[in-house]
Amino acid sequence: MTDIMSQTFRPESAWDFISGAFRLCRANFLTLIAITAVVEAPVALIMAIVNSSDSLLGKIIVLLAYFLHFLSYGALIAAISRFYLGMPVSVTEAYKIGSRRYRSLLGSTLLIGLILSIPILILIIVAPTILRMISSDPIVAKYGIIFFLSFSLLFFLAPWIVYMDAIVLENIGASESLKRSQRLAKGNYWRIIEILLVSFLLLFVIFNIPVTLLREGFNRFVPHNEITPYLNVLISFVINITSLITYPFYIAVTVLLYFDLRRRKGEGIPHVIRQHLSVTPQARKNADT
Repeated sequence: MTDIMSQTFRPESAWDFISGAFRLCRANFLTLIAITAVVEAPVALIMAIVNSSDSLLGKIIVLLAYFLHFLSYGALIAAISRFYLGMPVSVTEAYKIGSRRYRSLLGSTLLIGLILSIPILILIIVAPTILRMISSDPIVAKYGIIFFLSFSLLFFLAPWIVYMDAIVLENIGASESLKRSQRLAKGNYWRIIEILLVSFLLLFVIFNIPVTLLREGFNRFVPHNEITPYLNVLISFVINITSLITYPFYIAVTVLLYFDLRRRKGEGIPHVIRQHLSVTPQARKNADT
């Protein structure tokens, strides 16, 4: 199925992207889980251990662990793109391809964070006030703020939704990837927001709600003084490990969106993209010349 997906996939609705992402992930489930687990399983364990303490060292470790995510992002983009184009890939090959673009992936994300820092700060300040006017229930306010901030970010991030895909597939730098994503997204903002919104709601219903219920259940029914440090680490690890499934799905959606935006701009899939996804040095050299 996936070896002809690039030739047959012509999405028209948000659900087409969702079902296409599920098909890609299901057909290559073990490989994608393995790719994600290489980085995300150790990171989830580190986060679970560190989050049980409030030390400054722990916060620094969490920050450093965050930077490791971009290794798995690059590898997943490379792997899912190759599957989409009918090019098999192993876990090792995916990381060889993705790791070449690590600095650009990290740099572009930090650049977006810098650009959005002021709007995000305003939202963080305004959101609690607005939600307190709507409801005085602390639980409603808590999750209302999460939804409000998440949906607001969708509008800000829409122009840059495929910047990481552009970095890996087109071998471009951090600042150029943001411009490239904006050019691809131009004229398709509302369509992109619709796709992201449906994806977000689906992930929230399937994964976030059960995880939230698990966390709240332990907090409500198990006295805090009866939760041993080891059990607390185990609970946090189980909650964090859901990324093994959510990350491949989200990356699959953005990869499909990237290729669809190219198609809508009349760009197609040039041979140079296949060369950038190659593991062999000679093919990469030919792509860069």
